[in-house]
Amino acid sequence: MKKFKSFLLLLGMLLAFAAFACNRCEAARIRAGFDPSRLPHKYLGSSLTAYRLGGLWGIYDSSSKAIYSLPLYTDLKELESNYILYNQNGRWGILKYSTGDIEAITPPIYDSVEVLTLYHFKVSRDGKYGWIKKTFGDVIQEPVYAEIHAMKDYNLVCVCDNNNCGIARTNDGKVVKPIKYPGVFNTSNASGYFTYYSGGAYGVVDLEDKIVSMPKYRGIKQVTYDAIYITDGEKKLGLLRMRDGKQIAQPIYDKISKLAEPGFYKVKKDGKWGAIDYDGNLIYECKYGPLEMNKMVRNYPDNQKFKDVIDYNYYYDLYLEAYYYLDFLDANGRYAENILKKILSDENKSQDIKDKATKLMNKYKNQR
Repeated sequence: MKKFKSFLLLLGMLLAFAAFACNRCEAARIRAGFDPSRLPHKYLGSSLTAYRLGGLWGIYDSSSKAIYSLPLYTDLKELESNYILYNQNGRWGILKYSTGDIEAITPPIYDSVEVLTLYHFKVSRDGKYGWIKKTFGDVIQEPVYAEIHAMKDYNLVCVCDNNNCGIARTNDGKVVKPIKYPGVFNTSNASGYFTYYSGGAYGVVDLEDKIVSMPKYRGIKQVTYDAIYITDGEKKLGLLRMRDGKQIAQPIYDKISKLAEPGFYKVKKDGKWGAIDYDGNLIYECKYGPLEMNKMVRNYPDNQKFKDVIDYNYYYDLYLEAYYYLDFLDANGRYAENILKKILSDENKSQDIKDKATKLMNKYKNQR
């Protein structure tokens, strides 16, 4: 029975492409004087317009009046620039417009199609979701998930089943973070931390599935290698220290800026600037202009004591970035390998950092 269904699906795809090819040939020979602009029509993007005749829809160019398709489709919709959805037999396929030509890149086999990332479309069939490449309609992931969600990094997508979510790569569909979190992942960054939403609040998990922060904050604006920028749900910002999750600043500030000078964050409140240190201590009250604040921080008498912390965090960031490129993006590991070599060759790095770098270096060699 399963083989028979697969045969029917393949047969349907072949018939759809054959019908489309025949339709294009017939459209090229359409009689002179046929004016689709006089028929009911709707805009499809660029200069393309759909016209309706006999209850079906065709496609023509509203500028040149060239007809690209006879009325063959149950419905036509604009998907995004140069892509059109067409409906036959109650399901949707995709047409691609390029240099005066239109071709079908998928047969009509989906219940819905929508934009997922810069390079992918989200597709559904029988209540399940997957994704395909835009350019040629190649199927990356068949519709098997209860839901999928776009993330800010188009290389990754949040995949969900049974009220739990994980993360998969968009280029090959491989699940790189297990589907076990009761929340939707929505952001990530090259330092390898991921923001997820659960129970009306936001939390953070790292690359190794460690929960850095439980979902208990109304908003998370940004995650860096040394801090989580939390919000009050509106515009006020606070800080969590990354290395131990300690909240070092309540969300009471209008802006928070990481400073190049060791150990400080510059904070803005009521139009004036102040500074806090990595332990959350208020070093300067918010009553200074930005340039004056920068000068005061640069000349702070105890700057030297923060240098080791800055140095450690910098290399820890590179370690996470290397891990991110290797495991999640499946990208060329040469850049990551160079970072790891730099860490191993530095005599001032802690043994803990070197051990982690060695572990990743060996992992990379095994993957090549």
